[in-house]
Amino acid sequence: VRANDVNISTVTKDGNTFFYLQAGAYNLEKDAKIRQNELAQLVDQKVEIKNLADKHLYLVQIGPIDDYQTARALKEKLSQKTEKQFKQISKNQTSSLEVSQLPKNMEQAQTAPPGSKLWNLRNADIRAVIAEVSRITGKNFVIDPRVQGKVSIVSSTPLSSRELYQVFLSVLQVSGYAAIPNGEIIKIIPNIDAKTQSPDLLSGMKSPPRGDDMMVAVIPVHYVPSEQLVPVLRPLMPQWSSVSAYAPSNMLILSGRANNIKSLAEIIKQVDSSSANGIDMVRLHHALAMDVANTLKDLVKTQPGIGSRTQITIAADDRSNSILVSGSKTDRIRLRMLILKLDKDSSTGVNSNTQVVYLNYLRAEDLVPILAGIAQANFSGNVGTTIGTITRPALDSTNPASSLANTSADGQSSSLSSTSTSSAPMNASGATANTTSASTQNEGSTKPTVQIIGEPNTNSIILNAPASIIRILKTVISQLDIKPAQLLIEALVAEVDEKDVNNLGIEWGSNQQTGNPKDFRPGFAIINSKTRIDDFQAQIYALAREQRANILSTPSVVVLDNRQAKILIGKQVSIATTSYPNNAGGTTTASPFTTFDRVNVALHLYVRPQITRGQGIQLQIDQGNDTLDPATATTDNTTTPTFNISSIVTSVHVESGDIVVLGGLIQDSIGNDNNKLPILGDIPGIGRLFQRNIRNRDKRVLMVFIKPIILRNERDNLHVTGEKYNYVRQYQLDWIRSQEAFEQTDDETVLPPLTQGNLPVPFSAPS
Repeated sequence: VRANDVNISTVTKDGNTFFYLQAGAYNLEKDAKIRQNELAQLVDQKVEIKNLADKHLYLVQIGPIDDYQTARALKEKLSQKTEKQFKQISKNQTSSLEVSQLPKNMEQAQTAPPGSKLWNLRNADIRAVIAEVSRITGKNFVIDPRVQGKVSIVSSTPLSSRELYQVFLSVLQVSGYAAIPNGEIIKIIPNIDAKTQSPDLLSGMKSPPRGDDMMVAVIPVHYVPSEQLVPVLRPLMPQWSSVSAYAPSNMLILSGRANNIKSLAEIIKQVDSSSANGIDMVRLHHALAMDVANTLKDLVKTQPGIGSRTQITIAADDRSNSILVSGSKTDRIRLRMLILKLDKDSSTGVNSNTQVVYLNYLRAEDLVPILAGIAQANFSGNVGTTIGTITRPALDSTNPASSLANTSADGQSSSLSSTSTSSAPMNASGATANTTSASTQNEGSTKPTVQIIGEPNTNSIILNAPASIIRILKTVISQLDIKPAQLLIEALVAEVDEKDVNNLGIEWGSNQQTGNPKDFRPGFAIINSKTRIDDFQAQIYALAREQRANILSTPSVVVLDNRQAKILIGKQVSIATTSYPNNAGGTTTASPFTTFDRVNVALHLYVRPQITRGQGIQLQIDQGNDTLDPATATTDNTTTPTFNISSIVTSVHVESGDIVVLGGLIQDSIGNDNNKLPILGDIPGIGRLFQRNIRNRDKRVLMVFIKPIILRNERDNLHVTGEKYNYVRQYQLDWIRSQEAFEQTDDETVLPPLTQGNLPVPFSAPS
C-alpha cells in the first residue's frame, strides 16, 4: 500500500469529533484481514474492517483517534514504513532503477484470490469450455443438441470462479446461446427458445440477476398507457427477446438478459413521469358538466391537434358538476382554457338549461311541490320560480262515516311562487278534467326563472333552471326516487257473541311461558306475536258453525310503504236529500221531483302503514261498521233513514308479523219472536192463550284482527304469492275429494301447481 493510500477522515457524533485513518480498500475480505494484521503490529490503536456493500469493497481503517495531531503523526509513521517496503521490493528486482510505486499487474496479483488463473483460449470447442466451466464453478449444465461452435477467451488478469461465470455468460450471448437456470440445473439453449423458458429470476433466484443472466421482469406503468411503450421498447431489445403489455393492470412484461432489461427499466422510468400524463379536475359554476363534456369529446374527435401524441380522456362528474381531464400537460392546459370559455352565464340572464328527469318509483305530481320548496328555500330573493303541474283526477273513495277517508283522497293541483304555495283541491266528485296550473313571479324581469313541471303521462319531471339549481334538484330526485318497500296486510273482521268474547280473550291472551291468563279488555288494541292469525281463524270459524259468530270479511291487500290501503265491503242506499213539490199557488206548473244521494252502508277498514327502523311498523287504523237502522228503513224512500255508526281510529306500533286485535264495538239488538197455533191463536180474546211472545236481546262485539308483514324484496313477494296460491288450490282439492262421486281425473279442474302455471309463448302453435 502506497503512502498516499493512507488518508484521514473526520467523524462527528453527539457533538464530539473523532478521526480515522483509512489504510486501504480491497475487493476480497481475506486481503483486508492480511492488511489488518500488518497494521495491528505497527500501531497501538484499534484496526477494524468496514464492509462497503454498495461498492463491494472492504475498507481497513484505524481509530477512533481523539485529536488531529495524533492522527497526522500516525499517518506519517505509516507512510515511512510503506516507503521502506517499496524500496525493499525494488532492490529484489532485476532492474537497477528505483521504483516509486508498484506495477499495476503486481498490485492486482497481490489481491487475486487463490485458485484464479488466466484464460487464453483460441477457437476452443464450446462444449469443452462448458465442461471446464462446470468443473471450476461447480454448476450443472444441460446442453441443447443445437449448441455447437468455436469460442475464444482472452484475459490479461486472473479470473475467479464468479468472474469466470460472468465471462462464460457473455461468451454464450455472443455465440447466440443463453443459460436458463432451472433449480439446480442450468439449461444452455439457443436464444430463440430462451424467451419461452426464461424463469422469473426476480423471485426464483436467491440473488438478483445481473449481467447476461436471463430474466423476466414485470414493470408497472403509472402514468402512460403500457400499450404505447411497446413499439418504443421493441427496437431496443434483441430479436429473440420479448416485450408485451397487460392493459387491465397497465403493466409491461419484459423477457431477456438482465443488463438489457435493467437499461430498459431506466428508460421506462424516465418516460413514465407524472408530467407526461396527469389528471385535472375543473369545477363548473354555470354550465352543466355533462353538456360541456360532450362538447369537448366532439372537439377532440374533430381536431387532430388536440391529443395527437397522447391519449385524452374526458369525463363528467354530475355530483360535483366538474370536468375530469386526463392527458398531457399541454392538452390539459388547452382544454382548461376551453372549459373556462364554455362555463359562462348568459349575458341576457335568460335560462336555457332544460332537462327531463324520468322517475322510476315516485309520481311526478307528488314530487313537484317538494322540488319547488327546495328551489325556493335555496334561491329565495335571487331567482323567480315557475312551477306547473299536470294532475289527474283522483279516485273517489270518500265515506260519510269516516273523516279519515274524506281527507285522504283529495286530488291536488299545486302551484308555487317564490313567496307562497297554494293548493287547490278537486271537487268531491273527482270528475274534473286534467288541468294545468302555474304561477310566475318576476314577470318581465331579466332574472333567471326556475320552472319545475310534472308530466304524468311519462311520469317525468321537466326542469328549466340554471345549472347550479338543476344539479341540486337532480341530487334530491336521485335520493328520493328509490324503490319503496311493500307490506302485506291480512285482516279478519267478525261479530262475536258477547258471552264468547271473554272466553276467547282467556285463550288468546294467555302467557305461553307460564300459562297465566291475561285480562282481555274490549276497546283496546292488543298485540300478541306468539299467536298466528290461523289460530284466530280456526276459533272464529268454530263459533260461526255454532251460529255464535258472524264472519264479515277476511280481506288481504298489498300496499306500498306510507300509502293508504282501503277495504270497503257493503252496499249503497239512496237517501232523499231535496224535495220540490208542485207550485200550486204560482203561475207556472212544475212537476214535483226529489233528489237522492247514494250513501255507503258498509264495513270499512283504512290502514296506512309506515315502516320504521328495523322490522317495526307504525299503523294508522280507521275501522268502522255502518249499518241501517231497520226501524227507520222504508222501501219507498219517503223518510230519512237512521244510520248506526261504529268506528275505531287509532295508531299503533308493531313488529312485522305481529297481530293487532281491535274490539269493543258492541251492537245491541232487540227482537220479538211471536209463535202461535194456527186458527186458535187468531181468536179474539182467548187467542192469547195459544200465543207465545219472546223478547230477545242480542249483544255482539265487532272484532278486527290485523297482521302486517313487510315485503322487502322479490323473494318475500314470491313467498306470499305462493302461499296464497297453494291455499286456494288446496281448498279446491279438499272440496272435490270430499264429494261422493270423486274421480282422480277431477283434479284437472282445479288450479295447476304453481310450478306448472306458466303461460304459453305468444303466437305459438298448440302442442
